[in-house]
Amino acid sequence: MKKTFFMVGLLAALSMTAFGAEVGKVEKAIGITGTAVKGITITSTEETIEFGRVLVNSEAVSQEIGLTLTGESGQNVVLNSTMVGDGRADLSFDDAAKIVDGEKLLLTTGTATKKFKLKYKPTTAGALNVTLTVTASYDDTDAAWVATN
Repeated sequence: MKKTFFMVGLLAALSMTAFGAEVGKVEKAIGITGTAVKGITITSTEETIEFGRVLVNSEAVSQEIGLTLTGESGQNVVLNSTMVGDGRADLSFDDAAKIVDGEKLLLTTGTATKKFKLKYKPTTAGALNVTLTVTASYDDTDAAWVATN
């Protein structure tokens, strides 16, 4: 009988501290903020850039390609680009109109445009089969935009 009483008393004492008692309880409130923004879209005046046949060690420059970026009005967008594929080493942006990685564009009225040209200067004979990918993302470090929103 003493064992049963002792076990019941011990369980009752444990249940008060281990299963729900608020001994030494502390709390920390953490504020959560953010701003929902529209997604960014990119459209291009061309879906394919065709250089045709270009002699080795000569140079061809593409027509001007226009990109239109649409998103949250007043927000800065950061541009980056990559080119991958066969002949990539022979392809570059034309100095007069190019995409510079990390370049910022302001979506003044919710849109911005960027124009560029590509330069193809083959060093060996062969096919050019390259994909250009342009990436646009909101600039979360833009203090002026953050301060006004």
